[in-house]
Amino acid sequence: MRTIYDFDLHKCNGEQIILYGAGSDGYVVAGGLVRSGVEDFLFCDRSPSYKEKLVFGKKVISPGELCRYPTANILITSSKYNSEIYRDLKRMGYDDEKIFFPTSLWLQGQNEKRGTSFQDVLKRYSYVSSRARLLAEMNQGQYLPILYIMVTEKCSLRCSACFNLMPLYHNPQNISLSVSIAAIKYLLDAGYYISTVCLSGGEPFLNQEFMKGFLKEYKKDQRIGCFQTITNATVPIREETAQIMGDTGRMYAIFSNYDVLSKNLSQNVEMLQKYDVGTAVEQEEDITMKNGTLWIDYGEVKHYHYPMETVQKMFDSCVNAKGCTTLLNGKLYICGHIANGVNLGLIPDGPRLYVELSENTVRQNGIKNIRESCHALLNDTLYSPGCEYCNRCAGNLAQRARQLKVAGNISS
Repeated sequence: MRTIYDFDLHKCNGEQIILYGAGSDGYVVAGGLVRSGVEDFLFCDRSPSYKEKLVFGKKVISPGELCRYPTANILITSSKYNSEIYRDLKRMGYDDEKIFFPTSLWLQGQNEKRGTSFQDVLKRYSYVSSRARLLAEMNQGQYLPILYIMVTEKCSLRCSACFNLMPLYHNPQNISLSVSIAAIKYLLDAGYYISTVCLSGGEPFLNQEFMKGFLKEYKKDQRIGCFQTITNATVPIREETAQIMGDTGRMYAIFSNYDVLSKNLSQNVEMLQKYDVGTAVEQEEDITMKNGTLWIDYGEVKHYHYPMETVQKMFDSCVNAKGCTTLLNGKLYICGHIANGVNLGLIPDGPRLYVELSENTVRQNGIKNIRESCHALLNDTLYSPGCEYCNRCAGNLAQRARQLKVAGNISS
């Protein structure tokens, strides 16, 4: 696999450092350089708006002027245009060994004050996660913006209208770590690069052994941009878990703030911040519904017998169908609602619902076939058969985190 390395200041051999990309990302990386004691660097940018301007007090040259610096270290400092910049540099004849993606400098250049808003945390990791898209292009691979990995069927709450159907599990189980690790291996070996891997549930911190084991296995794998988890803050995060999360150098947690239900919110945020794990605490303005108190109600999981045109329209407008790729028990689905519906036996098993990522399927079909099957599933423009068991098109809403009478689907 071709790769693009982080930048090590100790190995720059005194050669010129040029930051290609003079926007906000470049400004952050420049801050990292200055904090590291490096003042001698230039910017490069394709935009004519930077002509004869200084950024961070430094000159901004055009790509055409790079020929004056044939041995320079070129640092790609744009998350949005990293692929275009890489192609520019290759056309100019730069070797991969002189092109870098300086994630360490980016993180060092971040403001010392760590915010807990979504914008603060997503900004902190947006640059790091974008590396996966660049690697996908370099290796002619497939790109996934996000992959949700179900850690457990267990949950400490019992929310009405739960998207992942947790209250319907009467005998919830933790998901097998070995099965999930193998499935991700096959997906990556099939040529997939993932910007964000989200460890989810249920409540993921009910299975901290899974989280620790998974992060230990994949924390150095550069085919994954960054790691995320979503938690309701009801379960205390153990210090060992927080330390391993911090060891990745690229993980953050989103706290669904359910007021009094999220009883461990403050202590969990404090624990993760101790190990420099990004923490985003959900506020009312972050919730997608306009009034900040309602969820989409996907309805009872049953066949609704809507016309094909109605289901197709629902699929075409569904954010989940476009960005909710989910791994559950070694099977890859386009949607967590469908994944749990199949897992519960409420959606009949059948074709076009998932791709099984197991040793048996790889042995029988080969890794190339796995790649083609995943590509077909994730890029299918026809609605999934599982969509026929969803009532999203009715437009019903439900109270956010309203608890059913039973306290949870596990004994606490």
